[in-house]
Amino acid sequence: TTPGGTTAYVGKALSAVLSAGGDTAVTKIQYQLGVSGTVTTVTLPSAGGQTTVSLTGTTVGNPDLLVQGIDAAGNKSPITATSLEFDEAPALTGKVVNAVTGTPISGATVTLSTGDDSQTPQTQTTAAAGTYSFTGINAGTFDVTASFGGVGCAGQIATTEVDVDRAVTIDLNLAPESDAYGYTCTT
Repeated sequence: TTPGGTTAYVGKALSAVLSAGGDTAVTKIQYQLGVSGTVTTVTLPSAGGQTTVSLTGTTVGNPDLLVQGIDAAGNKSPITATSLEFDEAPALTGKVVNAVTGTPISGATVTLSTGDDSQTPQTQTTAAAGTYSFTGINAGTFDVTASFGGVGCAGQIATTEVDVDRAVTIDLNLAPESDAYGYTCTT
């Protein structure tokens, strides 16, 4: 059984309980993830018992978890299969550029927030090519904001809301802040 469900993100562990179902002749369990996966044999803590294993998918897809019991003489039970699903992990990447010239902005601060005050926003600083990356995040709706330069009218800012349920790319174009009449300043 898979207590947390049969779906996980690539690179994240999925827990599976492998059980001999009380058959005291079974002392080991052999399993593999997909037909080309590594075959692993585990010795049960007690004959007929169960053990919990951690499965990590390395590619997007629907591999079968193939399992069979082994008795003390080495005899193997028929293989049982459970279909699992590994999805692309949520991530947000992109580039921050000058809205007027199109050149990448190195050193811009990119903030990822949920709008929930109980969660601390995450921040990244753009690389030389203006790129940023947030990985290891949970799926959800986020505000992504890039800022650079001074404060008030001398700063540049861009913000947008984005749904992240897989790897998403959002490029941000920074423009100088302006007042209600469209006037901007540079100092």
